[in-house]
Amino acid sequence: MVRALRPLAQDAAPKRFAEALQVVRGEGPESAYKALSYRSRLWINGLGPSYFTKFLYFGGYGAKRHMPQPLIMDDNVIAALNIVTDEPWQASSEHYGRYLDYAASWASELGTADDVIERRLFQIGE
Repeated sequence: MVRALRPLAQDAAPKRFAEALQVVRGEGPESAYKALSYRSRLWINGLGPSYFTKFLYFGGYGAKRHMPQPLIMDDNVIAALNIVTDEPWQASSEHYGRYLDYAASWASELGTADDVIERRLFQIGE
């Protein structure tokens, strides 16, 4: 089996994805990030933040306008955040929340959407 598909083949994966979708749409992206993190209640072996934040983005973006929008936080975005903020960043729930706050603030200042900021950060970090 292709390495990238192994996490999806686990028996618990469909149920955990469904629960994560409920969390991101109900409680918000930070709660969903924590729930999917390593050894947390919805953790799926082999599915790291670079991939599960993609799931959160596509499954939860726009679900609730009054909450932070879930964005992708992969290695390219982390590299760009290190450059742009001149601060150390890592894949953690605390840093994910900070990233969402920064993206929302920058998007507001620039009159654009949060995910436009994410795409630009991805380009900077490539």
